[in-house]
Amino acid sequence: MLGVVRCGDIGAQSVSSAPGALLPVTLQAALPAGAAIITATTTASGNDTARLDAVMIEPLVSRYVLGDGGHGSALLRGASRITENTTVASPGKGAAVIDAHNGSGHLAGKEASNAMTVPVAVQADGFTIVRR
Repeated sequence: MLGVVRCGDIGAQSVSSAPGALLPVTLQAALPAGAAIITATTTASGNDTARLDAVMIEPLVSRYVLGDGGHGSALLRGASRITENTTVASPGKGAAVIDAHNGSGHLAGKEASNAMTVPVAVQADGFTIVRR
């Protein structure tokens, strides 16, 4: 089981900061590597109705990489509750500058690497930028 969301944990139905917005709730556990099927169930008591609006699955680390003319940038975003160590192929020439930011957006670390495949740490709920 990945987790439980109680109806009152997310607010009243149709109450959000923007009309039609879905408010995501992170479950207590991550989907195991290689999992291909998930099952979601709802339960209600009495005359209540339980509805599941949506299920969103995102990687623990997502990445967006751009490069042209000897320069490159990569943005890695962490959805994990812990720091995730990974690598990113960084286009461009010269040393890569790596800026790691925590979940509040504050700079948490700065490094450099000459590797084309750059080792990076992505903070819990944070992001890392790699530039050449």
